Amino acid sequence: MLLGIMLQVTPIVAPPAPVLVTSARRTAFADEGAASTGYPVSVEVRGGGAVLYRGTVRVALNSQSMVRQTQSEPAVRTCGAAQGYRPSMETGLTLTFQSANYGAGEGRVRVTVRWVRAGADACPTTDVTRAVELNAVVDLSGGAVGLDGDGGLSIRLKREG
Repeated sequence: MLLGIMLQVTPIVAPPAPVLVTSARRTAFADEGAASTGYPVSVEVRGGGAVLYRGTVRVALNSQSMVRQTQSEPAVRTCGAAQGYRPSMETGLTLTFQSANYGAGEGRVRVTVRWVRAGADACPTTDVTRAVELNAVVDLSGGAVGLDGDGGLSIRLKREG
């Protein structure tokens, strides 16, 4: 006699998919609803009695503008390897502009100016480089702004739009 055995089969069910819950807060910026194309700012940088840069830079919300110039040229005189001679003297200027509004209108800008030049010695040794850096947040909504740093470095800014 054959006994019939019935097996009950229960299907295996996968667990429910995980649910991702976020609590990130969005920070509102000034004039967030309107797309900002920015505005032009005229810039003049002076140092060492000369104009280092003159031009126009566009500043806009949530973006950065940068101007960078470098110059490399042979030394004024031959110094020889014994003095740590470098084949060239280098100078450079870097300007960065970034909106610094934080919900307070469109005129505040963070400005950084860095001016690097060879030392005063006519023989450019490996350890003679001078640098001046100026960092500030300025409000351009009222027109022109001027900043003065060390070593004769100065910058004049004027909002054009």
